[in-house]
Amino acid sequence: MTERTDPASSRVEIPADLPEPIHQRDYEVLVYDIGEGKMLLRGRLEDFRTQGLIEGDPEPITIHEMVVEMVVDSATFEILLCRAKMRTHPHSYCPEIEDRYEELEGLSIARGFTHKVRELLGGPKGCSHVTMLIQAMAPVAIQAGFSVRMKVAERMTGDVEITPEVERGVRRMMLEANRGTCHYFADDGPAFEAFERGEEWTPPLWALERMGKLGIDAEEFTKIWRRRPGPGDAG
Repeated sequence: MTERTDPASSRVEIPADLPEPIHQRDYEVLVYDIGEGKMLLRGRLEDFRTQGLIEGDPEPITIHEMVVEMVVDSATFEILLCRAKMRTHPHSYCPEIEDRYEELEGLSIARGFTHKVRELLGGPKGCSHVTMLIQAMAPVAIQAGFSVRMKVAERMTGDVEITPEVERGVRRMMLEANRGTCHYFADDGPAFEAFERGEEWTPPLWALERMGKLGIDAEEFTKIWRRRPGPGDAG
């Protein structure tokens, strides 16, 4: 019998006092409701060396800064416009690939999107940093799309009380939009199991925390939320 060795992680300790980092990567994605069910996403990726270019250089230096703008239909998640811009790049040839990202126009940010992006723009077909930024923007578009659709629904329904039947239909729609995106929304995961058992919707943890700060009890909050046909089950 082969003797089992301890995993490498059991022999690794993280120091209590960490030194200054040598590298940092930041992602930022802002989403704007620009009307008619459309969203503008502005994504930015920045890599910088926090300890400067060489020893004795006191200032961090940016080595990559990539910006992507996308206009997305919040109902279908179709990409209506996609523009990439390299503000800081290592080689003069880098920006030559920017226009290639317009090929994403017409695609839907849905299941299979990451694979399609890699197929069209992976490896030598694109820029690895811009491609990673777009992949990071996709789930943000899904989350923001729920908010835009909620606002549209509010304008349509006003303060009308949503019936249990309508609420269940909306909840099913939101569950289907998230199906397979993580372990919680797996086919046999807790979200679908609770729905099939007929359990009442439970507010997200962040909503429960805000309720406490606002002094609203769970029953009153549920009444308010049920007037908003929105992403009660969004991840």
